[in-house]
Amino acid sequence: MIGVNLKYSVVKELITSFFCMLSILSLSAQDSYSSLSREYAPGALESLSPSGGNYVETAMGLNLRMVFVDGGTFEMGATAEQAKDAANTERPVRKITMSPYYIGMFEITQEQWKKVMGTTVQDLGHDMRGVGEDFPMYYVSWDDAMEFCQKLSEQSGKTYTLPTEAQWEFAARCGVYSKKTKYSGSPYANVVSWNADNSVKKTHAVGTKAGNELGIYDMCGNVWEWCLDWYGDYRVYDTSDPQGAASGTTRVNRGGSWLSSAKFCRVSTRDNDKPTLRGNNLGFRVVMIP
Repeated sequence: MIGVNLKYSVVKELITSFFCMLSILSLSAQDSYSSLSREYAPGALESLSPSGGNYVETAMGLNLRMVFVDGGTFEMGATAEQAKDAANTERPVRKITMSPYYIGMFEITQEQWKKVMGTTVQDLGHDMRGVGEDFPMYYVSWDDAMEFCQKLSEQSGKTYTLPTEAQWEFAARCGVYSKKTKYSGSPYANVVSWNADNSVKKTHAVGTKAGNELGIYDMCGNVWEWCLDWYGDYRVYDTSDPQGAASGTTRVNRGGSWLSSAKFCRVSTRDNDKPTLRGNNLGFRVVMIP
């Protein structure tokens, strides 16, 4: 009986030690992942564009990660998966042909903005909704965003600008690798976006939600993103690298924000504002035209 108890005690001790070791390894792995997440965001290293060609813009010390979007065709607007949430402004659905370009992996951050423009989010607004180097820049007008692009272009020798509405949606839908999901990279808003349901009424560090198949983050939620186009109705015949309306009074913004319900964070949702407007839920990302 003593021998049996001794064997039981030894086995129990071995099992306990085994699970302790698993716990230590798990914590170690989580710490390593957290460290990687802070520097690169989840999956940013592994989720590179399938076509390759991604690069990091280092002009002005930006460390601006750019994702290659290969050219191809896609259906733009109120496609079937958008269902009853789609608005009339998202119609008609058009088959669009796109040329290749590069787009920011993340929204422009407050740190990147300061390096180019020399100002902070506190300098431009008063109602703070998230402050930090890796948080998206907001209180940025369309005019401000274009000035950022111009300065970056001058310093880098490349052509940076805001994405056209078609470029924005093509990238949000994962380009030619689209799985036709309602949101950018998922059929579920909370997986890929900070929105009214989960944001606690503020922005969050970029890249802390899942990205899409191209490795692009926060296309849905966090902050609305300015696009290059004047806002106007879709034109049926405008199907090759469309540039939007020829003129107008407001500029397009896309993607929804921390303040938006999931319905307004879809890949086809459209909004617009005066190009001079600065808001605490309005930012941008850039494209580079090769």
